[in-house]
Amino acid sequence: MMYLDWPNLIAGGLIGILLTPLPKIVSATYKRMTRVKPTFSITGTWYSAEYDIKSADPDQMNTILKVELKRSLTGRITIRPSQVLQLANEKRPTSWIAQGEMYGTVLVGTWFSTVPNSNRHGSALLAFYDDGRGISYYLGYADVPVYGYWLLSRDESDVRELSNEVMKLFKWNDLKQIVDACDPRSNRRR
Repeated sequence: MMYLDWPNLIAGGLIGILLTPLPKIVSATYKRMTRVKPTFSITGTWYSAEYDIKSADPDQMNTILKVELKRSLTGRITIRPSQVLQLANEKRPTSWIAQGEMYGTVLVGTWFSTVPNSNRHGSALLAFYDDGRGISYYLGYADVPVYGYWLLSRDESDVRELSNEVMKLFKWNDLKQIVDACDPRSNRRR
């Protein structure tokens, strides 16, 4: 007859349950303590300008949003739009969430659309500067491969002025079309 030592079995199970998350907690604590921290706070309210290829007006390709940056207990940064201030294309709404890890003053992360029935997603590198600005390039997929600039500022008027100046100099190229035109193997050549 087999006899189970229930008190020891239950105690062992409880110890196992309690110790299972310990390596994750130690790892997160170590990362939090050893990461290079910016000398300025990046959390809080920012204003965002992003190049929007969906715009019907070639003179107005900037979507301006009020966004909130939050840091989790593990140090992960999440950026969420809280208010649309200017939409480059009224027929195509924009809504997304960007998340990533900070490496010094650079956020390395991903973004995904929260617009219903949308499969837009990608990555971004966002450098923060102590003058209250952030400068980034994003790339990803939104019906077609996309890339563009993404600007952040603590000041709404600054991000509007900066994005208008950048728009004058920024040149967008359809990389897929260029590659297809140059690639002798492509069956999509015109």
